[in-house]
Amino acid sequence: MRSPSRARPWARAARTIGALVVLVAPTLISAGCDRASSAASADATGATAQGAGDRAGESAWDDAGAGPVLIVDGGNETEAAIVLPHANDSTLGQGPPPDTASLHGAHLDLFSRGGPAGHAVLMPTTAGTLTGDCTAWPAARVESLDQAGAAPGPWAVALTAGHAVSLPLDSVQALAPADSARRAADVVRVAASLAGDTAAAFRALPFVVRRAGRGVLDDGTALIAAEIVRRVNEEATPREEHILLVIERDTVTGRSVAAYSERVSGPEDDVESSEFLAALHLSARRTPVLVVSRDYGDGGAYSLLERTAPGHWRVRWSSAYTGC
Repeated sequence: MRSPSRARPWARAARTIGALVVLVAPTLISAGCDRASSAASADATGATAQGAGDRAGESAWDDAGAGPVLIVDGGNETEAAIVLPHANDSTLGQGPPPDTASLHGAHLDLFSRGGPAGHAVLMPTTAGTLTGDCTAWPAARVESLDQAGAAPGPWAVALTAGHAVSLPLDSVQALAPADSARRAADVVRVAASLAGDTAAAFRALPFVVRRAGRGVLDDGTALIAAEIVRRVNEEATPREEHILLVIERDTVTGRSVAAYSERVSGPEDDVESSEFLAALHLSARRTPVLVVSRDYGDGGAYSLLERTAPGHWRVRWSSAYTGC
């Protein structure tokens, strides 16, 4: 089993649909986020986590708040993967096989980036492959509860019913052109101000806002979850830098500030790609979380980013890696 924490990711195809390119001179923007980070190299894949916490501060999955499993889209609306949240890279495949039969008929709430995506029933189909060189989560079939026997509409993640409500994220790319450009420029200004930009090869290159979704938290704070890319287009050794960024707009000053960020860089075919799948409020506490998919080329993992205080998010939980 290849773990992303111990081995370099394999080849990956970059996603660039709907990207907005904005050029900002970083030297003209003050660095407003002075947070400790490790260096990320442009010559070897590296990772930087900035914000209120990092992976060292993760907590265990909370069954009471999030339910017993995380369900993710398995490739189309009727297929799903059952992510076992209490397994990690060290324990995956140890002990008895998972009891996925107990999940047969479980009712699910489905979510996409844009909001709630309906209700479904879960029917596990395989026990997965949890040992060996290539691993895979248990698989399941999903049928809509809103239209009996039909496939649900497009969705990305699901939890057992009653454990979460959606925090819809409107696509910045779907705004009117002028509004979209202003929002993208705001995202880039925050990205350019992040500390820990040690990958010299990317400096002064344009930021590509690959995706950016905006929503509003319960306290009225505006939230943006953005995925940003910079590229060195050298034919022999093309390289990319990816930034995963959570931005909050301060309700007092009106300024947009980085509440959490991750930075990775490396060869184009060898760099981690992360994507926001959905934003949720968990359980009765309505804890805001962002569900993140991490693509390492031959496999991947999932994480929950949790808001711990205004302007501060952290990695709450990360799944085991599955793949080759």
